[in-house]
Amino acid sequence: MERRLHTRYALSLPVTLTRGVATSSARPAEMINLSAGGCYFQGELEGGVGRATLWFKGQGTAFASGRIVRQTGEGFAVAFDSTDAEIARLASCLDVLSLRARNDFIAGLLRAEVVLT
Repeated sequence: MERRLHTRYALSLPVTLTRGVATSSARPAEMINLSAGGCYFQGELEGGVGRATLWFKGQGTAFASGRIVRQTGEGFAVAFDSTDAEIARLASCLDVLSLRARNDFIAGLLRAEVVLT
């Protein structure tokens, strides 16, 4: 039985993970899925990190912040504190796109940076 409140949309979006504001700690990862309520990243998460803040830069700015709620050997899940209007609009746009079109849309319009704290 599906318990999620929001539909997840599969992605393949390269992101940069940084620890706080230290750009010297930047490392690549990939956003695997996105919903209005959270997202999942494939990439290494260092210890002592409990929150993630996302900035999407493109034809506008969407912002989300949340807590890391699950960690696996391959990545980590973030539950947004609240559903930002831009993230909700972005997720609703993804609903009508195929996986290929969704990836093209995200890759063409948005660049993601994730700050871990």
